[in-house]
Amino acid sequence: MPTPHLQADIAVIGGGSGGVAAALAAARCRVKTVLIEQDTLLGGTSTTAGVNCWEPVCGATGIPRRLFDRLTHLPGACGIYTSTRHCFFMRDILANYPGGEQRIVPFLRYQDTLKADWDYSLAWWPGRWNGVVFEPLAWHHAATALLAETGCCHVITGQAVVATERANNRTLGAVTLANGARITARIWIDNAGILARDAGCETLTGQDPYDRFHEPDAPITPSGQVNGATRIFRITPIRDPAVQSLPKDIPTECWWSPSFPKMVGTQYPNGDFNCNMLPTITGQDLATMTMPAALAETERRILAFWHHVQTNWPEFQHYAIKMLFPKLGIRESFRVVCRYMLTENDLLAGLAGQTHDDLIATADHTMDRHGGGQAMRQVTAPYGIPYRCLLPVDIDNLILAGRIAGFSSLAASSCRLTRTIMQLGQAAGFAAAIACHNHTLPADISVRHLQQLVNQENKT
Repeated sequence: MPTPHLQADIAVIGGGSGGVAAALAAARCRVKTVLIEQDTLLGGTSTTAGVNCWEPVCGATGIPRRLFDRLTHLPGACGIYTSTRHCFFMRDILANYPGGEQRIVPFLRYQDTLKADWDYSLAWWPGRWNGVVFEPLAWHHAATALLAETGCCHVITGQAVVATERANNRTLGAVTLANGARITARIWIDNAGILARDAGCETLTGQDPYDRFHEPDAPITPSGQVNGATRIFRITPIRDPAVQSLPKDIPTECWWSPSFPKMVGTQYPNGDFNCNMLPTITGQDLATMTMPAALAETERRILAFWHHVQTNWPEFQHYAIKMLFPKLGIRESFRVVCRYMLTENDLLAGLAGQTHDDLIATADHTMDRHGGGQAMRQVTAPYGIPYRCLLPVDIDNLILAGRIAGFSSLAASSCRLTRTIMQLGQAAGFAAAIACHNHTLPADISVRHLQQLVNQENKT
């Protein structure tokens, strides 16, 4: 039987949030697009890793809004939450919680999650700290439907890329999937890092030293430390209150840290809670383990943590663990050296202080490194992300659409939020479509045309 072959104008590798946004943007421009995801669900970290919450952030209109609107048509699929308790920022009984609690408020709207008129002098703003929570399977179905409606996107799930071919020294030509299928394309979009890695793009890992980008909060010497990872679990209400039994081989005390971590508990529409430990495992620990070993260790840590929570906060005896999500929520891996590297200096300058003429997305999240050995630093205003951050130095027909893009480690700790990554994916998809229509390379397109498409999408 001959090996199947699929030819497309644009191929997107990785069906996470950035990849889905890129494929949707490209396909909506009537360009033949293929989206390849190794898991059976689209969404990546947002679905299989359980990061089922969109934190409040500026600039998250366009495709993120389209996806949210589609979710609202599915019963029990999503809701808007607000911060109701937090041990760091609230007092008395509202502080009596092992971290932060977020509950759905029916009258809140999507625009309430976009931080309009935000007071950046506040570390926390109760009543305004609003975001989106969703069911992971509903996210997959909504994204799949939007992609199908374009009529221009072929989605392949459950297939990993096993080989990458160069067309020449500076361009990619084809990939081969685990089932033997061969995919060719003119323009490639990498959401997962597979193409950039296999093509030999220069990458950075860990904390960048001060002399690399001259960031005020960078360490003097480089470090391999990366942002911590979380194994998210889901709890559900039970009829008879109880403390879940702890296996005999798991200690009741925290063995991996001086004390148990905090968690963010976010209510689902059905009353379950999404529980996010901050973090479950540090980047240093994760780097020493195989993934099966890391999953086994994080399960042990979750069970010990849950026993601690139920024992010290009796309200949690009315809940039981329903599931552990099958994958880790990875906040940071490697970053590709691009034509421009976004740094802490950009974040601190804000839009008013940046002079780039190719901005295609905005963000404003705190620089936070969970278990990464650096303090959090607030931004004082929204900042912009240049298009050049999506263009690797080494490959000409490749665009990046994920946390692997051109960021310093400190910048990545801020602009890694899901809806920001979707904004980058949206820009990547439009840029790829322009390149295909004009028979040119991504670096040679009209940035003004790209910005017009992005702005038009963000206004819908």
